[in-house]
Amino acid sequence: MIGKVKTEQIKLMLAIAREKTLSKAADSLFISQPTASNMLKTLESELGYPIFSRTRGGMILTNEGIDFIQYAETIERSLNAIYQIQAPEKKIRFKVLSIKDGISEIVFEKLCEKYLAGDGKVDLCYHRISGTEDAIRMLGNGNGDVAIVLCNKSVYKSFEQNAEKRHIATTAIGEEHLEITCNKAHPLIREGEIRYDLLEKYTCFSGMHASSTEFYIPFVFTKYGVDFKNTVVMEPGDVRCRLIRKTNGFLISFPVPEEVKEKYGFESRIIQDSMVTIFAAYRKDPQNEEMIREYIDLWKANMPQKLRLDNEILGV
Repeated sequence: MIGKVKTEQIKLMLAIAREKTLSKAADSLFISQPTASNMLKTLESELGYPIFSRTRGGMILTNEGIDFIQYAETIERSLNAIYQIQAPEKKIRFKVLSIKDGISEIVFEKLCEKYLAGDGKVDLCYHRISGTEDAIRMLGNGNGDVAIVLCNKSVYKSFEQNAEKRHIATTAIGEEHLEITCNKAHPLIREGEIRYDLLEKYTCFSGMHASSTEFYIPFVFTKYGVDFKNTVVMEPGDVRCRLIRKTNGFLISFPVPEEVKEKYGFESRIIQDSMVTIFAAYRKDPQNEEMIREYIDLWKANMPQKLRLDNEILGV
């Protein structure tokens, strides 16, 4: 068995695990789908166990496949390190993963200004991700150095434990409640408190990424069996505010700036059981520990003081 697994096969298995489909994995490696299919069949035959299960939702790792991918990721990181040693000029390669977030973009800009103005050679990358699970998967695959992401506080500890299984460390750096925002005279908040029994009657607006909804929706909604029949997911802006006002809808989000509420005649109420943990995620064996620490410190320095948690970062 020793020596049979080829580098090309390892790259393909990692690509399938990331893309979830054989065709997308083949495209990412610039090979044909029939070639990729034959490589997969040959490898599974040689190993004597299936790496993937074929489902309607795509290619899903089997139990054996999960173990295979963990070893494959280790090999991939080692190969990347070898190529860097062989490079004529060694560069710092640093990749930031981020959900759509203004602070992350500001911090990355500051990082660029510092390192691009210096004499050292550096490759910096800012990669937009769909949500928290996407960040953990990419970090686990060695396809990123650090991510600032979030999840509901009630599941943070279990999420932290699951991340550790993929050799990912997480450090909580902030906390924030979610709020419901709507017209001041809206029936939802007319009595001073949120009428959860009325939520289903109105359109729910949100700026959260659809694929990460499970990390944001407060426990209270599930507890009361609330079903959002009409939902609109869009980025913050005047159009969204006008729609909320015109449709008598409501917004679920982090606190809305006071000037926006004043402009549109909105009022907000904190949602029960909605505390969100903002945390940094990075590999437990980071290649660029100093830059990771610097990025997280910059992120904390640029976030509102009321959100911060002063934990020690990177205790590795």
